Amino acid sequence: MLVIAAPPILLGPWLPLVDLAAFVGLNTYPPQLSYGPFHYYVFQFTYIVHYALSRFLFDLGVTAGPQILALYLLQALTLFTVVWRTLAHLESGRWICSMAVALGTLAGWDGLFLWGGPLAYSLAATLLAVATFLVLCEVETPDGASAVLVPLLCLVSLMCHPFSLFFSVLLAALRFLFVHRRRIETAGLVAVLLLLAWAIRAESPESHETRELAALFFPGSMQPMAKLRALFQADAAMVKWLFGFVPAGLGSYYAVLAAIRLAGFVASPVVAILAKKSPTLRLLAVIDTAVGLMYFLSPTTQVIVTLWPQRILAFYAPFTYVAGVVAPLYLLRRFRPIVAPPWFRNARTRWALPLAVLGLLVFVQVPVFRLSENVRREYVRLRDSILQS
Repeated sequence: MLVIAAPPILLGPWLPLVDLAAFVGLNTYPPQLSYGPFHYYVFQFTYIVHYALSRFLFDLGVTAGPQILALYLLQALTLFTVVWRTLAHLESGRWICSMAVALGTLAGWDGLFLWGGPLAYSLAATLLAVATFLVLCEVETPDGASAVLVPLLCLVSLMCHPFSLFFSVLLAALRFLFVHRRRIETAGLVAVLLLLAWAIRAESPESHETRELAALFFPGSMQPMAKLRALFQADAAMVKWLFGFVPAGLGSYYAVLAAIRLAGFVASPVVAILAKKSPTLRLLAVIDTAVGLMYFLSPTTQVIVTLWPQRILAFYAPFTYVAGVVAPLYLLRRFRPIVAPPWFRNARTRWALPLAVLGLLVFVQVPVFRLSENVRREYVRLRDSILQS
């Protein structure tokens, strides 16, 4: 947790929270138009939670800087906890689990919203990550969780961002299949989600043809090699677009995460068939298989949503990482015993590696957060130019 919290607290967070920074900076409440470059209207049933959070905090006297820091830490620590607890639940080897948690400290942040923004999208993904984690827990202990918590998280996620609709329906469908005791609540959730989707579609000022929206969920042109390259390159490309360069440590870290996620995409379909005695692992494998299929089959041209394949990965970033760790390990243990190397028997040597990884991840973040002052000046300049015009 210190690896996540220390750099932004000490250096100040640079986060592309376009809508939050614009609204707080312009002091325009109640918001009627979004001054960010991506959205020009406020939907009446979605894309509103971050505005409500921002206005509530602003009315309490919390200005833009503390808001950005607090919301960054809230999301980052939530996703870290999801990765940590999911790994701890599925991986029994203490050292392997610790190593995976250390390496996955920043795995919850996809390059599309590089550690926090746009805020509406990252809030939706964070809430859905918590809902997915609860569903994974419900598979083995359906009576141990609240019956309404998962539906509530899905609904609030949809109120954060309209793209959450499809992913929430997918999660509800898997919950219906795997958690039999929650089928009535899950069926009600799907009905409410679809009703809310109809209301959003009817009230949306950004009118699009239904076939344009449906095109997002039908297989596009098969470009497996292009998607494979994008899996390794898209996050770094987003960083370069935002900052003009890619820190070497961050680029290397993204490459490692991409390799782990690719291993999960390959292993998960097999695990989904074989892991009949572990329903939680099987559900995670099914989720990862679905994400992999959606990503590699998703359309990239003639769609109304830019970077749609990367948005799919962003929503499931914590779980594609966890699946990339536990699914290959499951197959390896099933077909071949794991033999520990000699150095592993030495406790000091064994535990030095996770600590070294944690230290490395601090330096991965530092070059980006050092740019916070430059970005703050650019936001002030942009705000002043808008006000003067």
